[in-house]
Amino acid sequence: IPYELGGNPRKSGTSDNSYLFFSIYTLAAQKAGLSYKEYLPMKYLLRNTKEVDEDDLKNGDLIVLNDNHAAMIYKVEKTGRMHFIYASQKRQQIFSFNTDNLVFHVYWLENLKGFYRLSDGMLAPNP
Repeated sequence: IPYELGGNPRKSGTSDNSYLFFSIYTLAAQKAGLSYKEYLPMKYLLRNTKEVDEDDLKNGDLIVLNDNHAAMIYKVEKTGRMHFIYASQKRQQIFSFNTDNLVFHVYWLENLKGFYRLSDGMLAPNP
């Protein structure tokens, strides 16, 4: 999917991080019999998260940089290796990487703000 700030795949065939995360959270919530609260631009989404310890990371948690750029963890291996996905403005597409990637060490970890998880209020039982 090509990147576009404010992109919505249903309307334009493009996406940004906010809509990418909204789509993933919505689908995951539906599969779990829950509903995801609503689409939120990234700065508002991050206000609805809580910081978590690196030793307690799960699928769906976010790695957030000092400038509030974020990637979502979509797989945590037993070895501790993590896989991430995000909409890259620089690369103009959805991009995935893992903790073995050099960019993870020289960019993501060097600019790390922390790891975050959705607040409980972002998910609700289906009516």
